[in-house]
Amino acid sequence: MRAKGFALAAFAVVALAAGGGQKIFQEATEENVTFTVTDKDVKRGSGDSPDVYRVYTEDAAGNVEVFVNKDQFWQWKFDSADVQAQLKEGHTYEAEVNGIRWGFGSWFRNIVEVDEISGPEQDTRTPVRQNGPANN
Repeated sequence: MRAKGFALAAFAVVALAAGGGQKIFQEATEENVTFTVTDKDVKRGSGDSPDVYRVYTEDAAGNVEVFVNKDQFWQWKFDSADVQAQLKEGHTYEAEVNGIRWGFGSWFRNIVEVDEISGPEQDTRTPVRQNGPANN
């Protein structure tokens, strides 16, 4: 019985350390970025795998990056579906992201919080009439 209690206590310590390590990693890799959404999609999970929301972006310098938008227990983020629905192509956002991009492991940085800072650029040019001036 004593060995079972020790094993349970050891498991609890390892689980807390792993969770704490995840929290430290997320906090250590946090960054604020500005990007324009160029596309987005959902990679459907199978079995016990959850759906993964992906957001394709471009920054002001023309650099492209793919982010994921997923729930994170340690960030107390449970609204990824709502965030994904609010992101619009052509709109620019300031976001708090965390994680790293590691292609070999298919890791992407995750969007934690996002605020829209502008919509798509408006065309302010005067439209050209195809059939000459309008008759008034």
